[in-house]
Amino acid sequence: METTNPQIMKRSLKIVIVAVIIVAVMIGLAILAAEPVLNSSTVKSKVEIIVGKALGMSFNIEGKIDLGYWPLLSVAAGKLSFSTSKGQIAFADRIEIDPRLPDLFSLKVHLEDVHIQNPKLTFDSHALDKIIALAGLRTDDPLPIESLVIENFTIANAEFYYS
Repeated sequence: METTNPQIMKRSLKIVIVAVIIVAVMIGLAILAAEPVLNSSTVKSKVEIIVGKALGMSFNIEGKIDLGYWPLLSVAAGKLSFSTSKGQIAFADRIEIDPRLPDLFSLKVHLEDVHIQNPKLTFDSHALDKIIALAGLRTDDPLPIESLVIENFTIANAEFYYS
């Protein structure tokens, strides 16, 4: 019969606890370091171009992009606007999304929660035609993602205008 030394067990438990703490701190620091990068004009402009191209209209992020990591990863952006050649059609004070990270590695976007705060929507017939066209499948342009799933979608304090 083999016996284990309690001193070795205590030491290995301490090593595991220290390793877990170090990993948690490193992840936290990486997220804190990512925020200035996300808020740089270069990254924001690339995001605006990708989203604008996917939607077929102009997209602008005027506010700050924030990352949250408690209890899970979340991304929030402030003062977002969408516009066409006829003018602005949508604006939101803040949009928060909670993505599932493992799905992003396989080019699948699975959003557990989407919260849009204080959106203002203004539509004319041109804007509605553009949105209806977006709802149809365009075979000439490949989508940058393989699938998109949104589990919960919340809109708070919306204003809607049609001209």
